[in-house]
Amino acid sequence: MHALINRLKEPSSWAGLAGLALLAGLSMDDFNLYVQALTGVLAFLAIVMKEAGHP
Repeated sequence: MHALINRLKEPSSWAGLAGLALLAGLSMDDFNLYVQALTGVLAFLAIVMKEAGHP
């Protein structure tokens, strides 16, 4: 599981996933919509979650 998480931290993994999504027929507008939604969710989680090692 740690190997998968470490792999997802690499920009090339995200570029590959984006390429696969576009090849699968996802339009660029839809892709941008999903990226913006995911960014919003992750930003919210970054606000509410504690950092490791902090009380």
